[in-house]
Amino acid sequence: MRLEALLYERLRASGADYKCFEHAAVFTVEQSRARAGSVPGLDIRNLFLRDRKRNFFLLCLPALLALDLKSLARASIAEKLGIMGRLSFAKLEDLQSKLGVTAGSVNPFAVMCDARGEVKIVIDKNIANCDCFNAHPMRNDRSITISGAELLSFLAQEKHEAIVFNFASI
Repeated sequence: MRLEALLYERLRASGADYKCFEHAAVFTVEQSRARAGSVPGLDIRNLFLRDRKRNFFLLCLPALLALDLKSLARASIAEKLGIMGRLSFAKLEDLQSKLGVTAGSVNPFAVMCDARGEVKIVIDKNIANCDCFNAHPMRNDRSITISGAELLSFLAQEKHEAIVFNFASI
């Protein structure tokens, strides 16, 4: 798990205060909720999307927040992000080539693999303002708990300025 080790190294270098928890592998929000209580903090989900021009977006939002992709493509954030047309889930090979992870392991830290800066990352305001949320550390049988402020600092260090948006507003 070279990427996982690199993530921990970069988190330490950024001065982030995080904790790591091991658990059974989870692939869905429902499976993640089943382990609730064993890992403190807000559970999130991450959507790796693309538009018709093959622009890529990583959205990080609270696990239980519903999101309509059609509405998102028409929302005010779409223009700011440069979304062209409808959004759809990116292909698995794009996930691997752009973020270095597989389905079920998508996480906001994976932008460290996007050296070209091709992926725009959008963080829900509730995560950005959260004292403690959970994300996979490049694998889905572990969770990192970290604050939203430390995530934003990490992303800036990785040259990926996150856009903070209230997904509940659409």
